[in-house]
Amino acid sequence: MNRYLISAYPFGLFGGVLALVGFWVFYLVDLDPITMSIVFNFVNLSLFIGISIYYFKKYRNNEYLSFAHGMSVGFFTYVIIATISFLGIYASLSVFPEVFGELKAERVQMLETEGVGLREQVGENAYLKTLEEVKDMRVYHFPLNDFIWKILFGLFLSIIISIILRRNKL
Repeated sequence: MNRYLISAYPFGLFGGVLALVGFWVFYLVDLDPITMSIVFNFVNLSLFIGISIYYFKKYRNNEYLSFAHGMSVGFFTYVIIATISFLGIYASLSVFPEVFGELKAERVQMLETEGVGLREQVGENAYLKTLEEVKDMRVYHFPLNDFIWKILFGLFLSIIISIILRRNKL
């Protein structure tokens, strides 16, 4: 397990910091950092999971990579990225509560603006319940959402990349 973690942590660390920087860059250029982070994270995770699995295969395991090896390295990479991103976003939104307030207000405004269409799709009760839940959001909801997306994307990408880079011993 140690060699998997050693192969994953530099790429996970850099990927996590890049995800956090991406969140704040999107905020500062007036793009929705929550939505844009989801798109950015797909690219970020693909890059760093791929590099970490390739690094393990090439430099730590003599050009051999089983599916289990790839999944293990990928798991450590995406968990490190997700954890660093979660902690960074949570800490920064706690330090800057006005940013959290803006993000929350944008979500409420979006629900109210699209309310007619949503009411028809999901019904009045579901719409009102969702609106109430968004109004009751806490600081940890945004980073937790980001964490969950990273874990889901990371699992999916680890499977795909492990299959692509898999190589049996000759």
